[in-house]
Amino acid sequence: MDVSNHALPVSVIIPTWRRVDQLLDTLKRLQTYGADIAEILVHVDAGDTETAPALAAQFPSVQILTAEVTQGPGGGRNRLLKACSHPIVVSLDDDSYPIDADFFAKIRAAFGDNPDAGVLAMSIIHDDEPMIARHEGQRDVADFVGCGCAYRRAVFEAIPGYVPLHPAYGMEEADVALQVMDRGWRIVECGTLRVRHATDRGHQTAPNIVAAHVRNTALLAFLRYPWQLAGYGAAQVLNRMVYSLRRGHVVGVLQGGAQIPATLWRHRRARHVVQSETILARRRLRRNT
Repeated sequence: MDVSNHALPVSVIIPTWRRVDQLLDTLKRLQTYGADIAEILVHVDAGDTETAPALAAQFPSVQILTAEVTQGPGGGRNRLLKACSHPIVVSLDDDSYPIDADFFAKIRAAFGDNPDAGVLAMSIIHDDEPMIARHEGQRDVADFVGCGCAYRRAVFEAIPGYVPLHPAYGMEEADVALQVMDRGWRIVECGTLRVRHATDRGHQTAPNIVAAHVRNTALLAFLRYPWQLAGYGAAQVLNRMVYSLRRGHVVGVLQGGAQIPATLWRHRRARHVVQSETILARRRLRRNT
């Protein structure tokens, strides 16, 4: 299907877990976009018995997927992407939402202008950050974040997708970005696309989150790097540890390091390496942006 057609319908997907108030607020904001959104799908992760009933009562048109086994946000997005009906898919968190009235029109236009873009990256403004001014610029980048991005759904039919993890910090979109680039698609950052993420990220200093960053950095290298780049992957893990130690996160670093062997073993069947050039191309992009 030709995504240069600016009237193409758009799906919105949101993974959630025990954040009813935040999710309902996000959905109320999305209501203001009316026909710009063809469908909204929400994935409620395992162990959450409150969200689905509240969602069905207040937003009956929203499609609800539930899980019996924990999927994490990435695993939830995998299921949502398979279930949605339209070629353009906007990914949000339960506490993130578009800022501008022409948000969806700009997404359609950007995909039309960039037929080889697999993902659109956006400006994410957190609660502890000043507003970012819009601009018409576009550039190739190596990274995006799931709380505010848009996918070409066809891309996910050709890649493994997200690894179900919780917490998934250090892996999630870094992994999918490699897969997307390895298939020859670009990741394009658009200055007109802005998303508010209603968090100050203070929770990211908790020991379990620091540990996740450490072990998942190792997992990403194990699953996607060819053996000739194993040393580069090990250096990335070490750099992550040093970064966190310098900020006083000793407990998290120790926990994360201890969890690496079991994490790699548990996910060993998901190993599917990308080309060495893909990893080097991502490194160059990160240096230039």
